[in-house]
Amino acid sequence: MRRGKTRAGDLQATERRAYVYRLREAGASYAQIAQTILIDPRWISRLPKGYDERFAYRDVMAELTKYREELKELSDTVRQQELLRIDRMLMAIWTRALGSNDIPADLYAMDRVMTLMTLRVRIVPGLAAPQKIAPTTPDGTEPYASGQAEPSGPTEEFWTSLAELFATLGPQHAVVSLPGDDGLPMALPGENGTHGTNGTAPAGD
Repeated sequence: MRRGKTRAGDLQATERRAYVYRLREAGASYAQIAQTILIDPRWISRLPKGYDERFAYRDVMAELTKYREELKELSDTVRQQELLRIDRMLMAIWTRALGSNDIPADLYAMDRVMTLMTLRVRIVPGLAAPQKIAPTTPDGTEPYASGQAEPSGPTEEFWTSLAELFATLGPQHAVVSLPGDDGLPMALPGENGTHGTNGTAPAGD
């Protein structure tokens, strides 16, 4: 008898979670879901005591977990089916690819075999050997030394190049502030060839 009650409770919870998930899928917030289900005549007497947005959240998460597990099972099934198809195709062309004492190997069949083997590697997780990637400096010309500090911002060469660029454009463009030796912004040279801090030219004598 107790088992029957438990099963009925499980079925009721499954039905409630599906209902709550549909509301969430339609855009309702958890608070709105709780308010809706609490006034629904079909659920008033079938809800857990104190049902609120926290219960609604748990119901939605339980439903999402169920969908995720079903999707994983479906993916595993499809993966197995694809591997079986690959095996059947390999069997059909394997002899042609290898050849025999009287018949030379078929290069086209060998190419198809390699293609099917590549497909198998893509389908089966972890079948391919991991690739090792050697880290290099940002420009890619030198190996990255262990413990070498990574650049945290624009380099001195960058600021010098930028200053030269604005110098070629003319003094009217020298309005971009650059960091000075003290870390504060320093204006590019103006018409009088002077520098000012904080983006302004110094006062005249």
